[in-house]
Amino acid sequence: MQHYDYIYLCSAYNDVSHILAFIERDKNAQHLIIIVNSHQCHKFLKILSINNTDVLFIESKLKQPKQLLQWIYEWKNLKQIRSKLLKGIVGSKIFFFSSFYDLLGCSCINFLKDKNEIFLSIPIEEGFKLVKRRIIDVIYSVLYGVRFETFFYINQKISGLSISYLNSNTNQNIQAAQKELIAVRKKFSTHFANNESFILMLDAETNFEGLFDSNQAVVDKLFNLLKKFNTLVKGHPRLGLSLVTLRYGFHEIESFIPVEFIDFSTCQCVIGCWSIALPNLANMGVKAISLLKLLPYEDENLRHLRISYIEQYAPSKILYPTTLEELEKELSERYQ
Repeated sequence: MQHYDYIYLCSAYNDVSHILAFIERDKNAQHLIIIVNSHQCHKFLKILSINNTDVLFIESKLKQPKQLLQWIYEWKNLKQIRSKLLKGIVGSKIFFFSSFYDLLGCSCINFLKDKNEIFLSIPIEEGFKLVKRRIIDVIYSVLYGVRFETFFYINQKISGLSISYLNSNTNQNIQAAQKELIAVRKKFSTHFANNESFILMLDAETNFEGLFDSNQAVVDKLFNLLKKFNTLVKGHPRLGLSLVTLRYGFHEIESFIPVEFIDFSTCQCVIGCWSIALPNLANMGVKAISLLKLLPYEDENLRHLRISYIEQYAPSKILYPTTLEELEKELSERYQ
């Protein structure tokens, strides 16, 4: 296998900017990006055609843990990935950004750590709580060859690398600086609005589905308000657009393009709920508006947790209107 100076395991769109910033630091080195599970992310990085950079894709076969056959398929999948890809990787610097959710990526890092220099830039974020270990995480540990523990985060239990593993392997100083992230996002940005002013709405499958039946009037008023302006919508890379949003006929930006890589030179503001893109864009100087305090929530604790989640990345930079009238005033002022 060809030797690579730097190898990046990419599990989510939020990793992309950091990876591109690292590549920009040493353009003459040989780089390999291994995409884990995200077909959309793989599609985006392939079309960039970055010099001295190869892009590969690996995928977990364990989609539904209750299906016994999938455990067998995943065991065979791991053997193949290790023998055909990972075994030949020696003497590289390897970066990984996701100690939670991406169990296949965690397994790959653990396999590579003895013959390579590993960087886990994943400090435990505010809100993660270690809870009693689930039996499923014990079984995951046996299959993937690395210890997983159980964490509670935003009203759900998730699997992640153990605290002891993170403490012994994590280097928290490797994340790209904010100015580097902004630079690569501008360098690889894509223009959509034909130099016209526009509003961008970030949507995901789960944002409005549950609200439409019980609060149809609120959602209807919100979307009719947005229709007054040149509003483009961008679906979540994995979840896509909600069916509710599709009914209103907004112009859609292809979901595989990361929102941070859209040209915002004529954008008046970005509207979303609790996407990580909101704080990312706020840090780039784009006006970011969250609907978390406007949309009705049955669980106030969940609303608070989601606000805390995005606030930790861009404190006090995001606007939270509480009424449609407040939102309309903000949008109208920005279009004057």
